[in-house]
Amino acid sequence: MAKELSLSQSIYGIDMNKNNSIISGQVAMNNPFNCQFPSSHYNQNPSLNGSIGHWKGGPLQTGTTIVSVKYKDGVILGADSRSSVSSTYVANRLTDKLQPLTDNIFIQRSGSSAHTQNVGDYVQHYLNNLSQELDEPPRVRTAAQLIQSICYTNKEWLSASIIIAGWDKYEGGQIYACPLGATLAKKVPFALGGSGSSYIYGYIDANFKENMEHDEARLFVRKAISHAIFRDGSSGGVVRTISISKDGLFRQTNEPFDFGSNKNDKGGIKSSKEQPIVSNV
Repeated sequence: MAKELSLSQSIYGIDMNKNNSIISGQVAMNNPFNCQFPSSHYNQNPSLNGSIGHWKGGPLQTGTTIVSVKYKDGVILGADSRSSVSSTYVANRLTDKLQPLTDNIFIQRSGSSAHTQNVGDYVQHYLNNLSQELDEPPRVRTAAQLIQSICYTNKEWLSASIIIAGWDKYEGGQIYACPLGATLAKKVPFALGGSGSSYIYGYIDANFKENMEHDEARLFVRKAISHAIFRDGSSGGVVRTISISKDGLFRQTNEPFDFGSNKNDKGGIKSSKEQPIVSNV
């Protein structure tokens, strides 16, 4: 007499109603590369270190270099464009880390891409509502305080380090820094963050000047980020810059300077005329 089989047994050969080792995850899957990355699943059951789920290696992180500088008429923001996954591989070579909140305020993101993007989206929503109520662009100070409030409330699990920069008619160009832990540095002359920033603090301190002209400040930011790209494996791609002033926005994308080459008499530093412009807005 034929044995009665459940639907899952007849299709998959597995009885879903029983405590099956395959369904419960007690049998480790084959991992030909022997990759072992920490995750919550791994911590709960260390015997599953061969699971295919560990190949991904964790959340998307923006191992990055971000720089903001105040110049004579406003502020200039710059960032590289490389996003990596737990320093294992490059997930995106052309990430745009200059996120607009309003037409006059931008943020620069480092940390977890998902966390920083969502914080920016929430603040963008609040600022849009505020600008409609006030019938004028929001202040940079307001955006910075909103970001600090969200990051501080969720500081136990949020991985977000954000620089807020912009221009308003009340206080002109302003830069605020909200690093991990949600301490807000107010109205600083420059701010930098990300994994590549540790390589260029000395360069910034030695070469920063107050009240720089627009072109001088933009070149300064591009050189700083190019230095970080040359030294930091988690920074790379192109150099994106944007200036914000009373005259509006000016955005530019360039290839990084080649500091590793000795082919010219400037120590590998290409002049601004030699440097190709990828895009100009």
